[in-house]
Amino acid sequence: MSRRKIGWNGILAFVACVPLATQACFAQQASELKADDPKAIRTQSVRSILRWQDLDGRERPLLPEKDARAICIIFVSTDCPISNSYQPELRRLHQQYEPEGIAFVMLHATAGIEPERIREHIKNYEIEIPVGIDSHQAIAKTLQAATIPEAFVLSADGETVWYRGRIDNLYEALGKKRSRPTSHELRDALNAIVTGQKVPIAVTDPVGCRLRIEPRP
Repeated sequence: MSRRKIGWNGILAFVACVPLATQACFAQQASELKADDPKAIRTQSVRSILRWQDLDGRERPLLPEKDARAICIIFVSTDCPISNSYQPELRRLHQQYEPEGIAFVMLHATAGIEPERIREHIKNYEIEIPVGIDSHQAIAKTLQAATIPEAFVLSADGETVWYRGRIDNLYEALGKKRSRPTSHELRDALNAIVTGQKVPIAVTDPVGCRLRIEPRP
């Protein structure tokens, strides 16, 4: 199928520009990342660098080791009310699309988060999705995650981000919640992938709590 990709160079350009913070740099980044385009990630970098830790401290590769169509990554936290309110919908998505070949992982990237606190969170919200820690925020920094919750759907080989953004539009803005969502962008993206269609909307703006990213050393 034909899908447009944005090169890894665009992401690297942004990372390189951050220390300089020049208007020219950010103008280049804005031209690279258009609202209707997914972002591409170079496979070698993803496989060799991006790993998460399970709650027993074991490192796990970000990309699925078994055959999968794609991987859905959701950044969450234990104390963000908006993130917690999406747990039932995330459970439904996992139950529906995991048998269709979509791998899921829920990542905590909050600095200093304790595994026992996450275990309690898993129990309280009956979370079935695999949960781990982005201990050095390497995945969050590479994907430029900034909000909790924020979802990313990567191709199984790590070459492309097919979707990034909100789960749905239940929250119009902070403090403005609809009675029910009227659009379901993450579900639509997953459905497009398993049916071999083009993802209809590749980028949306998530609404939620701020993900504080620690400065690079």
